[in-house]
Amino acid sequence: MPLANVHYPTYYETLKKMLALYHDKIELKLGLEFGMQAHTIEKYEKLFARFPFDFIILSVHEVEDKEFWTQDFQRGRTQKEYNERYYEELLYLVENYHNYSVLGHMDLITRYDKAGTYSLKKLKPILTKILKTVIADGKGIEVNTSSYRYGLSDLTPSRDILKLYWEFRN
Repeated sequence: MPLANVHYPTYYETLKKMLALYHDKIELKLGLEFGMQAHTIEKYEKLFARFPFDFIILSVHEVEDKEFWTQDFQRGRTQKEYNERYYEELLYLVENYHNYSVLGHMDLITRYDKAGTYSLKKLKPILTKILKTVIADGKGIEVNTSSYRYGLSDLTPSRDILKLYWEFRN
């Protein structure tokens, strides 16, 4: 969805009304998940500066404006090429954008990988860079359980990535 069509002000105005009405009964926080790409960083920074978000999940839902679920991103690439390109985009984002709370479903590409699970051994160098950058920035990673709904054999991120994160945190 183009940023111009997003209706954050309506959502935000409703949240402010609820805060005013129920401030003494419940605590409400403002947050969102968004899919970013290298070329959208500046647009999102401007948009997010307008709102006092409490929590932001940084996700990558497409690369080069090509969707994973339609196979547009994968088309014409080998499994190695599209996996490496996906993680290169993720690394670029965590190195160049810092206004987020957690990195969302960081191996989302696996959900749409018709060739099967790509080797963690081959991805370990770039995953190491991504995770160490996330940790150095004081950020976390989301454990997304939608893997059960999609019938995947592992969590998102995988247990192996979670183990790497744990290893680097300690």
